[in-house]
Amino acid sequence: MKNRVIYNITSYKREDTLINTIKSIYNQCDVINLALNDYDEIPVELYDKKINLFITDNDKGDAYKFYKLMDSEGYFFTIDDDLIYPENYTDYMIGKIEEYKRKSIVTLHSRSFESFPIKNFYGRHSIVNHFNSINPNDIKVQFGGTGVMAFHTDLFKIGMDYFREPNMADVWIGKYSNENNIDIICVKHNSGFVTQQKINESIYENEFKSDLKQTVITNNSFTNKTVSIIVPTFNTVEYLKECLDSIVNSCKEINNFEILVGIDNCEETLEFVKTNKFNPSVQFFYFNENVGPYIIKNTLSKRVKSENIIFFDSDDIMKKDMVKEIIKDLTNYECVKPMFHNFYGEINESDPKYKESSRLWGEGVFGIKKEAFLRFNGFEGWRCAADSDFMARIQKNGVRTSLGKEILFYRRIHSKGLTSDVKTNYGSSLRKHYVELSRQKTNFGPLDELITSEFVLIYNNLDFTDVTVANQLTTIKEIPKVDNKPNTQVDEVIKKLDNTTAVRVVESRIPEVKKYVKPVEEKTVKPEPVTEFKLEETNISNNNVRETVLSLVRSNTKVVRQVDPNVNKDAIINRRSETKPIEKPTKTVTEPKIKPLKGKLGFNF
Repeated sequence: MKNRVIYNITSYKREDTLINTIKSIYNQCDVINLALNDYDEIPVELYDKKINLFITDNDKGDAYKFYKLMDSEGYFFTIDDDLIYPENYTDYMIGKIEEYKRKSIVTLHSRSFESFPIKNFYGRHSIVNHFNSINPNDIKVQFGGTGVMAFHTDLFKIGMDYFREPNMADVWIGKYSNENNIDIICVKHNSGFVTQQKINESIYENEFKSDLKQTVITNNSFTNKTVSIIVPTFNTVEYLKECLDSIVNSCKEINNFEILVGIDNCEETLEFVKTNKFNPSVQFFYFNENVGPYIIKNTLSKRVKSENIIFFDSDDIMKKDMVKEIIKDLTNYECVKPMFHNFYGEINESDPKYKESSRLWGEGVFGIKKEAFLRFNGFEGWRCAADSDFMARIQKNGVRTSLGKEILFYRRIHSKGLTSDVKTNYGSSLRKHYVELSRQKTNFGPLDELITSEFVLIYNNLDFTDVTVANQLTTIKEIPKVDNKPNTQVDEVIKKLDNTTAVRVVESRIPEVKKYVKPVEEKTVKPEPVTEFKLEETNISNNNVRETVLSLVRSNTKVVRQVDPNVNKDAIINRRSETKPIEKPTKTVTEPKIKPLKGKLGFNF
């Protein structure tokens, strides 16, 4: 049923306002998915065949509005438990969804910024269109309020794993939309169209004084990067954390960096990523086949948000100034080969040999302009020796290359490295074969194509320890302003919502709005089961491969208990009247008073 109207609510112990909210939308929808976060008891009024009840531990906070998205087909509404919605709310929002041909998310509340990076997500420099204030025009925005949001499920589907921090659903949806070219439209509305119930506190009031996580995630998504570091990895779990920590440390003086880690079909590494937290600037990509490091580097080079790329290996260690020095040299050269020292076991920097010139420069570890790398269609898709072949090609074509004058990283020598493994070391027949192929080349121009492979984006756990935004603010890059131009041609129409109430709804003549909306390609995303840790499809074509990958993470499936609506309400009331209040180690929960409610909405109060 592609046109079902599906409402989705998350509530945290606000049963009085929640019931009023449900009353306002009950007759406007086909089904209501209601996540009760950390409720001690389920209000008896909520047992209804139209309402799917889910008991959660509040681990994802407001993101549980999207708990059933993967299983839903139709118009997907997300609402808040402290708002009252007008009787024509569903029709109005669906009309807007169809006006934008189901290719946009529509909302009545938004937040946008004129430039990035930002200092504070909730700071005074943000542009806010409030749901309770008049908005005379449709406006393309960066973040939409999920309490007054709707879209058709044909547009996108994401699982709960995407929401890696709780009570930030607006931020996560804004990030996802930005990275997948989906427009968010704050649609025109009059003040009072949706009204606020009186509450004691809100997520905004709890979060606006400490919005580091929102700020960092926003900057990571919307800000162009100074540098992108690409790290392929296979079967080097014992070295990976040390490697990534050294990269993050080397980037501390850099404005806006990203680290892209390609896991080469290694289950051990995938499990390691599942069970650890990483800096928010680190992204992980799981490759469905074991393709080798060079195809991974090729593939991820197309995803970077920077004009400067550094290729690094997952068993090596960066020195503190490596990234800074390479970026500095890339202002005058197209390629930079840093000097390194080989080491076995542990590094002893007090040893004089670690301070001497090594006269060894990286072949597989180097910095390069993105345009130059893609100009030559990257590496050959070989298992080894493709880096030396690439260097030979760019040198034949006169690409300006710098050789580092100081040691900038430590190259680890161990039995599992490409140059040590018997199948790929310097004496192996495979490496000799590739070296001979390279020598026999007569055409040193670009390869016929950039050889890439399929992958799955992994949503890993985030570690905000030692993360700051202070060093991101030295350079402010302007971006196109959001479209908030006032429209002078406005017709105000009074639409009666019932026999006693009339609410002004603004209807503007805005044929020019469509020119502000970028076209969004049709997307087909297949449903996935809800999991605590899940992988999202990006360019997968082989369903069997995808199922194999998903099977690696299903063991950590999050259990959210669904409540059977077919219960005897009178029996519940009688049982509760005979039961003592629930006692917990830290507090005592008082038995709530249950009052029968009267209404014309159709659920049996």
